[in-house]
Amino acid sequence: MVLPGPLLPARLTPRVQFLAALLSGYAPAAPEHYVFPACENGKIDPLQPQKGWRTAWRSLTKAAGFAGYRFHDLRHQSITEMAETGASDATIMSVAGHMDRSMMEHYSHVRMAAKRNVLDQLESGLMQEKNEAETAPQQLN
Repeated sequence: MVLPGPLLPARLTPRVQFLAALLSGYAPAAPEHYVFPACENGKIDPLQPQKGWRTAWRSLTKAAGFAGYRFHDLRHQSITEMAETGASDATIMSVAGHMDRSMMEHYSHVRMAAKRNVLDQLESGLMQEKNEAETAPQQLN
């Protein structure tokens, strides 16, 4: 099996580990066949690597009702979701491979639902209760 480029980068993430495990069980018809073969005019050539997948991505997103979405939008989405679930900046930067905070901020977007949620908590007093609980002195038993 021939893989285009390195399968396992120096920085492993759980998703890359999952993909590596998934591909390790893949058995093409012959050892010299590519995992991602070329496909021209509907004809698959397993002895040639895929040159690009932009057309396939556009067809897929159009068929799924997401025309115009870029593959890179998935990176923005996942980083935003990590931030919204409360992952630390250090964790997000490590998973995304960002060396500085400004790059993480470029990919992270605060969505309207997250803004509404924090404003609802502020209005209901939940944030004040949370802050008071965090700053209260701990009692020893």
